[in-house]
Amino acid sequence: MGLTTGEKHLLKKRLINDSLFMYISNVISLGSKFILTVLLARYIGPEEFGVLQLAITAVSFISLFLDLKTDDAVIKFVSEYITSGDRPRVKAIAVISYVSNAVLGVVCMVVIYFLAPVAAERVLHRGDSTDLILIYTFGTVVSYIGRTSAAIIQGTKRFKLITALSIPSSVLKCAMPCVLIPFGMKAIMWGYAIPMAVYAAASTAIVFWILRGTFAKRAGWNLIKEETRKGAYYVFHSSLSSTFKSFIVYIDVLILGFFRGPEEVAYYKFALAFTSVFGFISSPINAVIYPNLNSLWLKNDIDMFRKIIVKVMRYKMLIIVPAAIAASVLSPVIIRLTVKEEFMPSAFAILVVIWAVLLTNVFSWIKPVLIIWQKPHISTVGNFVIMAAMSALSFILVPAYGFKGSAVTYLLSYSFGIGLMLFYVYRYYRRFYS
Repeated sequence: MGLTTGEKHLLKKRLINDSLFMYISNVISLGSKFILTVLLARYIGPEEFGVLQLAITAVSFISLFLDLKTDDAVIKFVSEYITSGDRPRVKAIAVISYVSNAVLGVVCMVVIYFLAPVAAERVLHRGDSTDLILIYTFGTVVSYIGRTSAAIIQGTKRFKLITALSIPSSVLKCAMPCVLIPFGMKAIMWGYAIPMAVYAAASTAIVFWILRGTFAKRAGWNLIKEETRKGAYYVFHSSLSSTFKSFIVYIDVLILGFFRGPEEVAYYKFALAFTSVFGFISSPINAVIYPNLNSLWLKNDIDMFRKIIVKVMRYKMLIIVPAAIAASVLSPVIIRLTVKEEFMPSAFAILVVIWAVLLTNVFSWIKPVLIIWQKPHISTVGNFVIMAAMSALSFILVPAYGFKGSAVTYLLSYSFGIGLMLFYVYRYYRRFYS
């Protein structure tokens, strides 16, 4: 049964208000990340900046195979059970997520401890950088818990609370590494890790407060076992899809570092950081519409479901396309004003990567929609295709063309993968209506 006119008006008003709060959070978050990238690149130089980014990427790459990535499933089930009024199951989902992530965090720490010396020697080309890898591992492991807490808060649609958490966290994540620049690379890496622990502690404390209040009824052991079995399918495909997606994010950097060294990694990572600023347009909208689209689909209001997706796409294109053109033209000027001439080679990578970022932002609704349709395996296949294309093209182009080959690989891989997923979504939607 569809929504009434009054309910539709309230939904639109809530989406706008919640998106505004998420926009504030994301502007500060992405802005602070870009400022951090600029300051580090400017004051420690391409070589050291490349080593730092390779250490972070190496940890992230290893940990992605030891992370269930339950975020999307948690948001889906929490928002679904709140809509249906089944509050004890919300608590069961929280217990399952925290326990599984805590166990995997310990396993991740042990595995990286033994792999760190190899990664330092073979990928970073700096045998003395093992400590950098281990320090960042600490931050990564505690971030498992922080992400779970953020997903629960998002599932309960407390977007103002997410904003209140994210703003000070973003400021701290930017300020600490910058303040610690004079004390060397290890101190800078602690500047990355400590804010992750602070955010995890704060967000988890808030979730416990929410669960003890609004969701006071305890989740019994039988209910926990039932939800574990029910969520296993979604978690498996969501985790597999997210693993492929994360693999995509890290594999090109690792291959570039292996063949060409830290300096070219620095040029490429600066281009990625520059273009990531466009994420402030999509990320807050995605965070808000996902639980609301899930509610609309459960209520069988397909027309409103479709209209929200179409309007969001048009809104994004209206802003992102002109911004991408302007950024492409002005990138050399921005580089000179921020990180100086040393990073001017990044201009080519920015010119190419920015159009891939445009595609991922405009069509970022695909994955949550596939999960809502109970078709998470399609997202898994799509991300696998992107991963396979990026791996193959990187080995072909990077040895000869360096970071320029990485940029072209990035654009071609995402274009092909997103096109494949869009083709499926279009066919499924037409079959559903017919």
